[in-house]
Amino acid sequence: MKGGGFKVRPTTRCNSAIRRPTQELAILDLYQQTNINPIPQLILTPTQRNLRPRPKTGMKITDQYYTVLTHENKPDHNFRHKTAQGSYRTTKLSTKNQLETLEDGLLKKTSITQLDTDIPQQCETKFKTQTLDGFKILRSSSQQQVNTNAVLNQKISNLDRYLILSILGQGSYATVKLARDKITEKLMAIKIYSKAKLCNQQRKQQLKREIHILKLLDHPNIIKYLNTIETQMDINLIVEYGGSKSLRSYLKLFPNRKLDEDDAKQIFRQIVKAVDYCHSLNIVHRDIKLENILLKDNNEIKLIDFGFSILVNRECKLGVFCGTPSYMAPELVSKQEYFGKPVDVWALGVLLYVLLTGNFPFKGSNDSDLYGQIKKGVYTKVNASLQCQKLISQMLTIRASERITTLRILQDRWFNS
Repeated sequence: MKGGGFKVRPTTRCNSAIRRPTQELAILDLYQQTNINPIPQLILTPTQRNLRPRPKTGMKITDQYYTVLTHENKPDHNFRHKTAQGSYRTTKLSTKNQLETLEDGLLKKTSITQLDTDIPQQCETKFKTQTLDGFKILRSSSQQQVNTNAVLNQKISNLDRYLILSILGQGSYATVKLARDKITEKLMAIKIYSKAKLCNQQRKQQLKREIHILKLLDHPNIIKYLNTIETQMDINLIVEYGGSKSLRSYLKLFPNRKLDEDDAKQIFRQIVKAVDYCHSLNIVHRDIKLENILLKDNNEIKLIDFGFSILVNRECKLGVFCGTPSYMAPELVSKQEYFGKPVDVWALGVLLYVLLTGNFPFKGSNDSDLYGQIKKGVYTKVNASLQCQKLISQMLTIRASERITTLRILQDRWFNS
C-alpha cells in the first residue's frame, strides 16, 4: 500500500490499533532509552509481532511496543505529513494523550505539541529537557512543602523553644519547671517525667490517662493542657502557668494561717466550680488539696495535678487506694470499693475547714491513728456562720450516699449570704 505506515496484504483489514503512527512509535522508543518504566497500556499481540515497520523516515523505530487505542487516547484529527523519505500518517493529540496516561503520576501534562521526526537527536533532546525538567520542578515544589511542614512541626515539638527559668516543684515521679516560650514569650509550666521512673506499666498507663483527661478539660479554673514532648530520657507535659504560689503558701501569709469567711467563700466557690465541671464530664480528681490549687495575683485559682484523676461510670465503683491521707474519705481509708465523686466532695469539706481554721479536721500521730479518726468522722466545729457549719457537715458525712454533691454545694445558701 503506497505511502502507508506498514506493509500489509491487500486482503488484510488493518485496524487503527495496528496502524500505529510512526511519530508515536518514536516517542515510545524514547521512553525506553530514558529508562522510564513502566509504560502504561502497552499490549503486544501476536498479530503485532508479525508486523514489520517501514523504516523510511531515518528514525530508529522499535517493534517491541505497540499500544491499543482506547476511548481516551483515540486521535481526533489525522493528517498526512510528507518528508523527503516518504509520507506517513501522524496525529495532533495522540502523542500528548499518550504522555498524559502515565499511571505513576511522575509526569504531568507537557507542552510538547510537535516533534521533529526528521532529526532523531533533536526529538530526544526536546523530550528530555521539557519532560524531565518538569518532573524536577514538581519534586522541588513537593519537597519544599514537606520541608516547610517539618520546620513548623519542629517549632511546635522541639523542647529547645522553651527557656527553663526555675523549678516550681518536685514530686515522686515528676519535676515541675517554669519556662518561657521563645516564640510567644509566654510563661509555661513543664511537668517532666523521667522514663527511668516510669518502669512500672501501671504508672505509664496513669500518665497516658492524665494526658487524655487534660485534653478533655476546658475551664477557667483548671490548668490548660498545651503539648507533650517526648525525648530520649523524659516525657515533658507542657501546661499553662497557673501562678507562683499554691493555696497552702497563700495561707501562710495570714495570721494563724486562716482566711476570713468572705475571702474563703470567694476562693472556695472557684474550687467547687472546677470540681463540678470535672464531675459533669464524669472525671474524678482524687487528689484535691491545698498544694494542687494555684493562685494568681488576682486570686484566680487553677486546679492542677490530674495524676490520680480517672474517668468513671456512675454505676461502677473504684478500688484503687490513692490520694493524700489527711484528705481521704472514710470509704478510702477503709480500703473498700468506693464511688469517685463523693471522695472529691469529702476532700472539698476538708479543704474548706482548713481555709477557715488553719487546721485539719482529723489528726493523728501516724496514719493508722489518722485513719481511725476519719472513720469516726468526729471533728471540732468551725468558728463560722451556721450556714457554713451546716455545709461543712454535709460534705464531711461518713456515708457516701448521704454526702452532698458539687452541684448542690454551688446552690447552697451560704454562697448567697
